[in-house]
Amino acid sequence: MQEVYEQQKELILLGERVVLATLGFDLNVHHPYKPLVEAIKKFKVAQNALAQVAWNFVNDGYASFPVFRALIKSFQWFLLFLFFTL
Repeated sequence: MQEVYEQQKELILLGERVVLATLGFDLNVHHPYKPLVEAIKKFKVAQNALAQVAWNFVNDGYASFPVFRALIKSFQWFLLFLFFTL
């Protein structure tokens, strides 16, 4: 009985994933916070206003613009680059 339940459960979960993927849901979401924290640590700007601006930018962009999410990782590095070159 348990084996039949597990098989049926897996089929239902697979079906749900297929439906969601077909509707355009991204099931593999990559959050930008880990690379941002790594960049802040690498450039030692944790107590800097730039770190707060970058964090706010990531929060606002990630929550507001789904298409924009892919650019956030690159842009946070760009912000840090600008900070150190100005």
